Amino acid sequence: MPLKGPHRAGEAAIAIRDAVPLYQQVLTERYTVPRLEAGYERYWYFTETKTVTKHAELRAALEEATTLFTHVDVYLLAHGNHYIDEVRRLSPEQRRRIRLVYDTGGSSARQGHEWMQLGVRTFIGHPGGNIAPAFYVWFLPRWVKEQDAASAMRAANDDVHGLLYGPAGSVAKWFVDRDALWLGTEAKLFQNQND
Repeated sequence: MPLKGPHRAGEAAIAIRDAVPLYQQVLTERYTVPRLEAGYERYWYFTETKTVTKHAELRAALEEATTLFTHVDVYLLAHGNHYIDEVRRLSPEQRRRIRLVYDTGGSSARQGHEWMQLGVRTFIGHPGGNIAPAFYVWFLPRWVKEQDAASAMRAANDDVHGLLYGPAGSVAKWFVDRDALWLGTEAKLFQNQND
């Protein structure tokens, strides 16, 4: 059954998945696409492989989306990526139409200030090695529904914390350093002051 959503006019989303094992690509796409389809007037979804990058396709989507739509949300579902370089190529007016960039990559929060300098409105990233898939599963539907980045991020952070330190985490603590994983996962918010 397809998800129903606001299909907000004037809003678009772009998501790109990096070259990870096939099962991760399939699960990410099956989770993401219905939510983007339900929440936006238009969306683009790209998956890279070890031999095929999608930088040109991403660049074309960014050009089109930031020309035709008032609000553009970008989901970088990738590790150690340089997709920020594609956004740098946009004009300042186009970059200001980017309402949200969410990056799942480990230590992606280090780019927060760069995203702000480019003029995007909001950036959310993780400070280190993380379990971003858990965060993303809780963040995406909240953001699409409520469009309150701070609230959606706090709630998703709370859910991840509950996962790590709740009953499941009691078992996981024997296999992973929960404290280090939480420090690397707890998402950080960057917002331009004029928003």
